[in-house]
Amino acid sequence: MTKHAGGRPKMITVGDAAANFLRSKSLKATPHYIETISGFMRMFADKYGERSVSTLTLDDMEEYAAYLQTVELKFTNHPNRPTVKGTLSKSTIDSHHRTLRAFFNWMLERPEYHVKSNLMLKVPRPRIFESDMRIKRVEWQTYMLLIETAKMLAPAAMQARALALLYMLPDTGCRAEGVCGLRWSDVDLALRRAYVVEKFGKGRFVFFLPITRRRLEAWRQLAPKSEFVFCSLRESDKGQPLTPSGLYQIIIGISERAKLPREKQVAPHDLRHMFATYADESGISLPYLQALMGHERSETTARYIHRSGLMLQSIHDDHSPLRRLMSESNTERR
Repeated sequence: MTKHAGGRPKMITVGDAAANFLRSKSLKATPHYIETISGFMRMFADKYGERSVSTLTLDDMEEYAAYLQTVELKFTNHPNRPTVKGTLSKSTIDSHHRTLRAFFNWMLERPEYHVKSNLMLKVPRPRIFESDMRIKRVEWQTYMLLIETAKMLAPAAMQARALALLYMLPDTGCRAEGVCGLRWSDVDLALRRAYVVEKFGKGRFVFFLPITRRRLEAWRQLAPKSEFVFCSLRESDKGQPLTPSGLYQIIIGISERAKLPREKQVAPHDLRHMFATYADESGISLPYLQALMGHERSETTARYIHRSGLMLQSIHDDHSPLRRLMSESNTERR
């Protein structure tokens, strides 16, 4: 709240504060993060946009939390997905909570907003259990169908870019914002690694196989001159980095060309999940998987673990110290 010439405070509305919050966050956060929280903030502003931020109460925030439980349309503010009937998932509601907590913390740092406390800290978050997690498994046959479909794309540059993306995403477990912001200067083809900047502006190294390196090299031969690895091919913005929305459209577009039913269509984040689930099934330890996924908490990584008893037995058989005895016994029998 600022002051008029007469000394009376000037009201700062929720709508104005939300716009300022997003503008401030966009200076440091990735485009993908801003795209996500913009939908949440628009939804909040639709309900309280004309209110002064200083008049918001705990009752208001509890009312909003209850409202999220009753929403009957999903993706109303999503830039890529059509609005459909359905309730919000617990993880989506939790993301709303976290975004609003960040919003209140941001206002608390600015005296002109006259916000006295973070009301969202007093609003219970939804309890999310493993059964609530919706992690799509990309079957190998589905993935290979995407590869074969991408090989039929034209012109050659479009095909090369699509194949590089379809190899890079599941090979590295990279997030969309990491792929979209990746620069050639941050890729070491000889060492087969890249430095990506992802969630909340945090950087990490990701690694890739020789087959992915070959796809990157093939794409580089045909790509427009650009500092960004994955860039637009359109004449209007050729060479500009792909946006998360653009990346989504490319991968979903390949799914549609492959005539996959809607429930089996693959999005970029599904390919990140693919890396995690297949790495887990190969017997990788949780700490290593956590590091390769760029997760801060092991609980997040644990969502991807779906090992059956049979699989655990196989992993045990491969790693037991007594395996040497079996080998020696087989040698003696020979």
